[in-house]
This record gives sequence, structure tokens and C-alpha cells, in this order.
Amino acid sequence: MYLMLRGGWWSRGLFIDLSEMKWRVFELDRGLVASFLGGRGLALHYLYSLQEPKVSALAPNSLIVIATSPLSGIPIFGTRTAVIAVKSFSTDTYVDADVPSPIGTALKQCGYDIVVVRGRCEKPCTLYIREDGVFFEDATDLWNLGARSALLKLIHDFGTEAAITIGVAGTKLVHGATVVTKLGPVQGPDIGAVMGSKNLKAIVIDGVKELPIANVSALEKVISRYLEYVKATPELSEWIRAGSVKLLELLWKHSLIPSEYFRDVYVDDLGELSPEHIEKFYKVYSVACPLCPLSCFSLCTVREDKYVGTWSYLDLAHVLALGFNCGIDRLGDVLYIAKLCSDYGIDIMTLGNVAGFTMMCYEYGIIRRVHTGGIAIKFGRADAVAKLLELICERRDIGEYLAHGVDYAAQKLGDYAKSIAMTVKGMELPALEMRIVPEIALLLSTSSTYPDYREALYLLLQKRFHEITVSDVVSARTTVNVLKCLSSCPLVPALLKLGLDEYSEVLKYVTGLEIPSNDLLATGIRVEVMLRRYFLREVPEWSPEFDYPPPRVFEEEVSKEPFRGRVLRRDEYQVLLKTYYREFELDECGKPRRELP
Repeated sequence: MYLMLRGGWWSRGLFIDLSEMKWRVFELDRGLVASFLGGRGLALHYLYSLQEPKVSALAPNSLIVIATSPLSGIPIFGTRTAVIAVKSFSTDTYVDADVPSPIGTALKQCGYDIVVVRGRCEKPCTLYIREDGVFFEDATDLWNLGARSALLKLIHDFGTEAAITIGVAGTKLVHGATVVTKLGPVQGPDIGAVMGSKNLKAIVIDGVKELPIANVSALEKVISRYLEYVKATPELSEWIRAGSVKLLELLWKHSLIPSEYFRDVYVDDLGELSPEHIEKFYKVYSVACPLCPLSCFSLCTVREDKYVGTWSYLDLAHVLALGFNCGIDRLGDVLYIAKLCSDYGIDIMTLGNVAGFTMMCYEYGIIRRVHTGGIAIKFGRADAVAKLLELICERRDIGEYLAHGVDYAAQKLGDYAKSIAMTVKGMELPALEMRIVPEIALLLSTSSTYPDYREALYLLLQKRFHEITVSDVVSARTTVNVLKCLSSCPLVPALLKLGLDEYSEVLKYVTGLEIPSNDLLATGIRVEVMLRRYFLREVPEWSPEFDYPPPRVFEEEVSKEPFRGRVLRRDEYQVLLKTYYREFELDECGKPRRELP
């Protein structure tokens, strides 16, 4: 019999071998659970300890890990129910995604905390996980379907919304391919390609067990108090009405929105991309992630103009990456591209960077129509982005290079293209301006996984922008690691002004264990050390330059007021980086001094 802690965890996991079409149950070590909690922590541990060093991410013996947390399925603090993690095939680093889908809750209701998948199916397959076993369903009829269509069919056929799938970007092993839920593609590049390499089209989970909770009545009181606070706070009501695009006003006010592939800061009126215009002319209703009272998404539809009838879920990432970053100022065009991203199954921020890079290369004559199927890849053209997606997923013309990501394409296109690329450690940067608040450049550039715009938003929502310090960067990174171990969205505690003490209280009632906030912070640091050690193991040619932003941040001046002439000075950044290394107990080269637990 597998032992369970008092609540929160089953202390059981599933190991699934796709090649053998077999599965087995294994027991989780209690000390391991206490050290890493769940989510990112558990997923990272299993990828680090079970996956062979330097194995190709697309090899059959690479791993996919789905990890829940003790808070999965608990309707509080924006718990997103599960994390899915893989090794990136384009950068060899760890990548994960918070999955806004009921799959984590369903996995808990099957009696498991984690799933580890290895091997490769002989033919397209859907994994169907239940309490009584694992079933390998034929997915040949789904393989070439768009992700949205495949997901709707899965929900209909299996009778549950606890499902994720990949689109053509995943089946064609495209960089940036990710998994898709009802809300669209999740943020987490390359996860879809790793699934595609295993002939794994989808994962469906269906469980009915009661969640393991130590003190139900006390937990219900905390949840009730939390929901009453949300209802009584006017700012949160405004957020629920507008969604995460409400943050556009804050970013615009402080000149943190980049335009036309980081050419400059965006200072003009937000126009059609403003929260007010979206709500008045495009929004149908607000949509929240499962178990979250804050509606970050908006279901929007185009009621007139070129793409009339097009509908898509919309959040801040769509407007930043596919709108301002690509020079597109019409929301109907953004919604059209957003729909394509859901169909193809590709990460929004990755595509926005790839498209912006290609547009700038076209503008400078590095890429010509002969490389693009005859279409002009110009800023402001939604049809150009649509064509790029087609070329990338067909690996045709310039798409053959771009299917491997911006870094690879830049290497192939030459030195001038390399000077344009806005990447860090081989990963595309999100559409956030980095010259105005140097600490944002530090946060994004020092990530040991992929630069996460939500981590940056968490930091920006904590303090006045001009007061942010390196200590705040370290604190934000540590705290976000904790939140990802608990499968909690970083935006919710940032908006609700919640600290880790509130999470400690909830964990006490869910698990029956006293886990003080200092212990949670220790977990966040432990995870950061392991992330960096994972990177160093897989990418041995490490140097501190890996933690630097791209050259354009140091060389190209902002041309718009009030920050005209602003660049990030290299000597200023060096001081920030050295301080970051010191506060995180890294040596002068950025390598951890701490040993792994």
C-alpha cells in the first residue's frame, strides 16, 4: 500500500513507457515531496535525475513530466492545477508550462501526484489516464487536425475537459510548439515538439476520487474569506471586467511596450488595442482559468472588417507579441493570428518574436520575397504572419530556418541577422521593453529556463518601477519558483498583494503540515539552484555572457520622449549582474556555490 501524507499528496506517481505501451505505479519519497512541494520542483527533479545527461530532447528516451502540487484542484490563489515539463530541443534547457486546464485536478482525482512519460509510440496515440489504468488510444484520425478541432473532438469523445493536445506545429517538430487547452496555446516553447516526436497527440485524464485535504472545514473558511475579498475590491472587479489587457495601461504609462521588434518604445495612443476599445467593440465575455476568480482572458470576436466572424480568446500576451511587437494596430488582425496560433499550437510570445525578427530582416533586405513564398513580410501585416506560420509548419523556404527558432535562423542568415536577434540563451525574449527598467533586463536575461513575461509582470506589480532593486529581482525569482511549485499563477498573488504567509496558511489546512514562509523561500532557492545546474550540465560551454541581454539593448537608443537617448549601459548591467550573482550565492562566473539537495 502506498503511503499518503496527511493531505495534499498521494505520494504516488505513474511511469508510462510509450514504446512498450506499459505503465507502472511508483512511490514518491516523502523527503523529496517536502523539499520540492510539486509543480516545477517535482518536474525538475525527475527530469534532472531520470533523464540521461545530454540526451536529445526529441529522442525516444527523453522525458515528459506532468506534476501537480498540493494545491491542485483547490479553488484559491489561481492554482492552475499542473505543470508540464520537458527538455527544450532547441536550447537543451529545462522548459515548463503552467497548464490552465483541469488535467491536474483530474490527475489528483486518479490518485496520482505526477506522471513521467518516456518512449515513442509506433503510431499516433492519445494517452488516456484513469484511476484504474492507462490506455493507449489510436490518434491517427487526429494527427493532422488543428489543435482546436482535435481538442473539441477529444472533449466530446471522452466526456471531459481535462485534455491537452498539440497542433501541426507539434507534429512537425517546430520550435515554439506547445500544448493547447480550451483557452488556447499555453506559454512554454518546445513542449509540443517533444510530444510530437513521441507520436503523442494528446493526453486526457479522468478521475473521480476526492482530493486529499487534511482539514476541509478550515480550508473552506479561508476560501470563502478569499472570495469575499476579491468581490469587495473595486480594482479587482475592474480587472475581472477588462482581463489581463488592463495591464497595457500600466506598461504604456511607463514606456515598457516595445514596438516593431524592439525598435523603439511605444508611446502613441493605444487605439484599437486599448482595453476600452477591446471591451466595447470586440469582447463577448470574460473567461478565467479553471479554479480562478480573476478573469484574465476575454472571448473576443470580429464583428466587421476583413476577418469578420473570427473568434479567439485574448489576453495581454496576444496584444503585446502579435500587436505592438509586429506593428499591427487592428485588434481584428490580432484575433486572426491568435486563432491561427491555437490551431497550429504555437507559443504566443515565441511567434511574436519570430515574426518580428523576420519582418525586420525583410525590411533590411536580408530576406526577400523569393524566401517567403512571394509575400512581403512587412510590419503591420497580419497576412504576413499567417504566411510565416504556414511556411514554418511546412518547413518551406525561410520557414525551414525559422522552424528551429530565431537563433538558428540568424546563424544561417549571417552576422547582420545575428545583430538583430532578440534572444537570450537561445530563447526568444517576450515583448517587454528592457532599456527603461534595467532590472527587467536582468530578470529576463538571467533566467535558467525561458524568459517569462509573467515573472516580469510579478516584479513590476510589487513596487514602483524606479524603486526596483536587484534584491527585488532575486525575491521575485525565488517567489515565482515557489508559486510554480504550487501550480499557482504569479499574477494572482501580485494583484491580491498576497505573501507566502497566506500560502503557508492554506498549505497547513490542505496538507496538515506547518510549512512556514521561510521554508517556502528555501524551496524557491533550491529550485533555482537545480535549474542552473541543469543548464550547466546540458550546456557545458557556459560563460557569464549567457546572462547578458542581446547587444541591441546596449547599442540602440530609445528615440521617443520621455526616454529619448536611453540605452542600457554595459557597465551598469555588469554591476547589476555581479550583485545578482552575490545575492543568489553564485560564483563570479554565475555558477552555483550551493550543492544540490
